[in-house]
Amino acid sequence: MKIQNDVDTAVSFEINNLLYMTESLNQWLSKAITHPENNDEVKYYYNKQQRELFMVDKADGVLINADSLEIPCLSLKERIAIQMDFIHRIENFGLFDRVVSEINKQDKNSSFILDNLLLSDKKLNLLIDYWAEFKVEQLNYVINDFEDEHDINLKAANIR
Repeated sequence: MKIQNDVDTAVSFEINNLLYMTESLNQWLSKAITHPENNDEVKYYYNKQQRELFMVDKADGVLINADSLEIPCLSLKERIAIQMDFIHRIENFGLFDRVVSEINKQDKNSSFILDNLLLSDKKLNLLIDYWAEFKVEQLNYVINDFEDEHDINLKAANIR
């Protein structure tokens, strides 16, 4: 019985560790993909040879080698389209015009205006979980396209 408990504990630990690593990886990739497109201070990369994701701050003065691919960030147009797609999926949305107006005001200096808008407006708080799920789904499409284009698997990468 003790051996089974030890095995169950070890398996549980490995599953939790894998879930944590996957969540951390997804958070890192989401941050890389959604950072403002005019932010030249920070760039995100994947090194194919070392299978490693890393970030470079302009102040670091690090030279990027040929094995490194820059992780693409969403353009302003793409970010607006994703948010509009989400809003258009909500039936009987009384604040539609106001939210659409805010999305259209978004500039290149921000990630997703809905992230802040849904948190700051109590009438919109109910949409937070739906938006988070939708956003992850959309970002996964971008990640998968990048992986396919470069024949890589970012889920097997380490974060430096």
